[in-house]
Amino acid sequence: MLYVGRILQGLAVGCTTPACQIYVSECSSPNIRGRLGSITASSLALGIWVAYIIGAFVEWDTLSFIFSALPVVFLLLTCFMPETPIWLLTHGMEDEGRQALQQLRGK
Repeated sequence: MLYVGRILQGLAVGCTTPACQIYVSECSSPNIRGRLGSITASSLALGIWVAYIIGAFVEWDTLSFIFSALPVVFLLLTCFMPETPIWLLTHGMEDEGRQALQQLRGK
């Protein structure tokens, strides 16, 4: 069960990380794009560190439940994210692209 879970988790991270990087790079301003892109690697390292700390105090099944809840929350929140403005513009949806950009960056 642990091997299957580890394989599935690895596949999930491997599939979602590039998609997140692309979304961030398409939606961010050029002057902060590099910093936002580096947050992914920093967050990964921070997550491993936090898992070691929490794992010192709880059983492994509790730890896996704790760290399974956060991706579920993120998955639910992605339903409210707009398409990237670039994708909308390349598909002829100029008004929707403008609205998405305002939603992501503010007025």
